[in-house]
Amino acid sequence: MKSLLAFVLLVGCQHGEEDHSVANKPPAVAAPVAPVEVPTASPYAADVQRICNSMHLSGADADPGGAQVVVANWLAGHIETSQAHDFLVEISPLVGVAKADRLESEAKKVGLPGCALAVAWR
Repeated sequence: MKSLLAFVLLVGCQHGEEDHSVANKPPAVAAPVAPVEVPTASPYAADVQRICNSMHLSGADADPGGAQVVVANWLAGHIETSQAHDFLVEISPLVGVAKADRLESEAKKVGLPGCALAVAWR
């Protein structure tokens, strides 16, 4: 199950092919955002918080070039609920802003004030 989760995360973290020819410039890179840690009301909320803070918690923020693999492997060993696993599977086909919006929405739903990973995906 952990290897399936890592695969889903790795594939899901890949950015879709976007057409930037209209603007004729590379997309803006979001500045790093500090992880947000708040008391959580449920194991699922704690998992969503771990997802949102996974760049920092996994150490991937120190190596942005290899972040996708680092985060995927870290999450595979740290997600505790099947609900969070299902959520990651649900968002895996999304890309860019759509994926960031869905993650941010879920973070707010469980009571988090923000989500660093969603900001990074924008």
